[in-house]
Amino acid sequence: DDRPTRPDVAADVGDLGVGPAPASGGFDLRSRADAAANRLARAAAEMEASEGSRDGELNRLRARLEDAEDRGRVAAGKLEVARERYEYLQLTRRYFADLCECLQEKAPIIEECEERAEEAERRAAGGLRWRLGAARSIHFG
Repeated sequence: DDRPTRPDVAADVGDLGVGPAPASGGFDLRSRADAAANRLARAAAEMEASEGSRDGELNRLRARLEDAEDRGRVAAGKLEVARERYEYLQLTRRYFADLCECLQEKAPIIEECEERAEEAERRAAGGLRWRLGAARSIHFG
């Protein structure tokens, strides 16, 4: 008898599709080969099905990647606009700081000019009053 005697070896050999045919007491190579071919066909079909689902998942991931890249480009554009605005505001801030510093330095000169202008207005108004009074005295006097 060529059959294995140990149960674990018999199970291993039986799993391979090799062993005695149960009804005839001998090896039925044709039925074992057909069974093995059927198992391989089922395994191939399962692999094709899982390949299809992997392809679908890959396509979904590619779409998500494209969407993320698009959002990244939009964010980069917004960031560039914000950077340009920030630079402009910084320049404006420096300009006003310089202007204020200049005005603080010139404040005494400006105040003196304002005082002189007010004094000139007072003298001009006084001169006008004097002339008006003189003109009245000449005409109505």
